[in-house]
Amino acid sequence: YGCALKVGFERARGSLIAFLDADGTYPPEELTELCRAMRKEGADMVIGSRMSGGDSGMPFTRYVGNKLFAYLLSWIVGRRITDTASGMRVLRKDVLPKLLPLPSGLHLTPAMSTQALHQGLRVVEVPISYEERVGRSKLNVMADGVRFVSIIVQIARLYNPLKFFGLVVVFIILVGFALSLD
Repeated sequence: YGCALKVGFERARGSLIAFLDADGTYPPEELTELCRAMRKEGADMVIGSRMSGGDSGMPFTRYVGNKLFAYLLSWIVGRRITDTASGMRVLRKDVLPKLLPLPSGLHLTPAMSTQALHQGLRVVEVPISYEERVGRSKLNVMADGVRFVSIIVQIARLYNPLKFFGLVVVFIILVGFALSLD
């Protein structure tokens, strides 16, 4: 997935790059709305959000996982994000270098979202509908879920280490203080 998208990014011509998963889940006719939002909002990247109000045929476990990824990234960056892993996006080609490096697997999209937000890019979400997948998915809910969380945390640690290490330090100080009371 990620390899195919990265090859497409390299070969893309023009000022915008648009992509969507070709598994029947994303409505291609809604790409025009993402492009409209990009121009209207002056965005660097527009994400088609499956989690913000459109009709959704997403299986329950994936829905819960996507909500958790969104909460995690929202907490890390201090901005509400509803869909970190959407496979329907439009971005300005000139911002692509700020998103690199990107992984080659299914976790490219959450990595892209995390990197864009930490780089201070203007990211806008547009509600889209989402249909049940045609055919069998290659996504493994547990293994890929771990990869999604891992890439979000890995990138965030580079930009905002106190969010993670600060909590550890506070915990250690509290334990040390409690032990010193004896």
